[in-house]
Amino acid sequence: MISFKISLFLIIATFFMCQISFAQDPECEKFLDAPGKVSQVSIQNPTGDSSSQGLHLKHFWDQKRGYVITLATWSGGMFLASQLGGDTLSFLLGCAVAILGSPILEQVTSRFRHLAFYPHGNTPGQMESAFGKQWLQTQGTFSLNAQMSRNLHIEALQLIQNYLPPGLIVLLQENPELAQKLISDKLIELSQIFGEHLEDLPYDHPQISRAVFNAIVQHLEDRESWLQHMLQTEEPHLKPNKKILTFWLLQVGLTQ
Repeated sequence: MISFKISLFLIIATFFMCQISFAQDPECEKFLDAPGKVSQVSIQNPTGDSSSQGLHLKHFWDQKRGYVITLATWSGGMFLASQLGGDTLSFLLGCAVAILGSPILEQVTSRFRHLAFYPHGNTPGQMESAFGKQWLQTQGTFSLNAQMSRNLHIEALQLIQNYLPPGLIVLLQENPELAQKLISDKLIELSQIFGEHLEDLPYDHPQISRAVFNAIVQHLEDRESWLQHMLQTEEPHLKPNKKILTFWLLQVGLTQ
C-alpha cells in the first residue's frame, strides 16, 4: 500500500511539473503561463463568453490528457495488483503499466538529463524550446514506427541527390563520353544500394523513382542503350540490379 501511495504521489507531481506546450498553439502557452486568464476574461466580458472558456478548457485537456491517461492506468494497475496479490501478477501488471506510461516519462527523463549536464559549464541551446516543441508535435503526428520509416524515406531521397548531382547534367552536355561512364557507375551503385541495404524500401515508390528520373534519367537519350551498357559492365565492384535499373530507366520514363 505504501508503494502505491508513493507511485501515486510521483505521478501527480509529474502531472503538475511537466507542462506540455505545442508549437502550433501559442495561445495555449499563454493560458498555461497565466492561470488567472479565464477569470480575467470573465471580468472583461460580464455577459459570459462560454465558448472562450470552453476553448481554454479544451486546450488544457489536450495538453494534459497524456498524464491523465498515465495516472489512471498506473492507479488502476496498482490497485488491481494490491487486491489480487501475487508476486508474478504484480510483476506483469507493473511491466504493462510501465510500458503504457513510458512515453510520458520520456519527457521527464529528457529534462533530468538536461539538468544533469547544465551545471558543467553548458548553457541551454537557443533552439532548446523550439526543438522540444517539435518533438511533441512529431510524437502527436507520427507513431514511433512511422517516424523510423519516414526518416528512412528521407535518407533515401538525400542519397539519390548526393549520387546524382546537377553537375552530371552539365558534364553530359560538355563531355558525353566521360558523363556516360560516371552516370552509369552512379546508377549501378544506386541499384546495388536499393537492392541490398535498402531492400525494405520500394525502389518503385513514386517519390523514389521520380527523384531518380528528375535527377538524371530524363536527360538521357536512347535509354535502352544506356540500360544495356550498364548491364554489360565488367567491373567486379559494380553489380547492376537489372530489375531496378530497368524500372528506373524505362518504365518510369513512360509514366512521367
